[in-house]
Formats: sequence, structure tokens, C-alpha cells
Amino acid sequence: MIGREIRSRAFDPAAAFWRSQGIRPKPARALSRGGIASPDDLRKLTREELLSLPGIGVVTLHQLEELLESRIPSRADYWVSRGLVLPIAEALVREGIYSLDDLGRLTLEQFLSFRGLGDYALAQCERLLGWRLPASAACTEQNSSIADSDT
Repeated sequence: MIGREIRSRAFDPAAAFWRSQGIRPKPARALSRGGIASPDDLRKLTREELLSLPGIGVVTLHQLEELLESRIPSRADYWVSRGLVLPIAEALVREGIYSLDDLGRLTLEQFLSFRGLGDYALAQCERLLGWRLPASAACTEQNSSIADSDT
């Protein structure tokens, strides 16, 4: 038919491998499209990277962990190993904060603008850093102009 997509029935060896391991068809194709053709490829990825693939969900993630006989690491593990609770660790990872260096480059306002990070998280992160996050220059200027107008 003209104008209609013709689905390819070409054999996909990577998807076939995952199917043979008990992974459902859609996630097996998603793994293949993501360039994940073997358990060795799988071991190079984090939970977040796998879950970002369309067609891969928590159920498939657990199946893959059973196949590997080990937990697939998360970027949040870095923060949890440093004493942060999981919700704060996940919020930092969601915002692209993967290290103490990343955290140390933030201003107070940037940190508090992130969803899921409030005063308690701020105190915990500043404890890890060993210093307080600085206020942005604009905020400092605004506060000084308010103080000047009060006099």
C-alpha cells in the first residue's frame, strides 16, 4: 500500500538474545536499539541510563538484574555512600549533580530551585561540602540595596 510503513521482519540477533533470556519483545527490541547486545554491554550502564530507553521499565530492570545476578548500579549510589538519604540523592542525580565538584559549583538559589531539595537537603549537602553554598551575586546585590534603602 502506498504511503504506509512496511515493517521490517529482518532478524535482530540482539533482540533474539534478550528474548531467549526471558525478556518480553518490546524491551528486547529497546535493548537492541540501545546498542545493548550482551550482559557485558549491560554491565556498562546505570539504572538511569537503562530506564531512559523507551520500552524499558522497572519490571524489565529487575529481570535484567536477575539475569546478571547483581544489582545494576545507580548514579545515586555515589551520594548514598556519602551519607545522603536516597530521596536527596535521587533529586541531585535528576538535576545532573553527580559529584561534590558539581555540587560545589551551585549557588544557594540554584540548589533551592531544584524539585525535592529544601532546607534539610541543603544542610546535608553543605555538611558534605564542608562549606555553605554562596548566594548568587544578583541576590547579594538585591539584599544590599534593600539594606541601603532602610537607612
